[in-house]
Amino acid sequence: MQMPEMDGVATATAIREIPKYQSLPLVMLTPIGKSPEKNLVQELNFAALLNKPIKQSQLQNILQEIFSQNTINY
Repeated sequence: MQMPEMDGVATATAIREIPKYQSLPLVMLTPIGKSPEKNLVQELNFAALLNKPIKQSQLQNILQEIFSQNTINY
């Protein structure tokens, strides 16, 4: 995960350090062929892991699944 200033793992770690966001569903998007370590995905409790490029329908289905399982009040 490449982002300016902070990569996706650092961002997810920072989010998880905020008590009210510890259970916030996070979705990780990664380039094809670059899968993060399984332990890392489990440790940071990602709701889903998607390889880019993704289809709009894929993202929509994942988000619908996440929202149907969670009541989100942040």
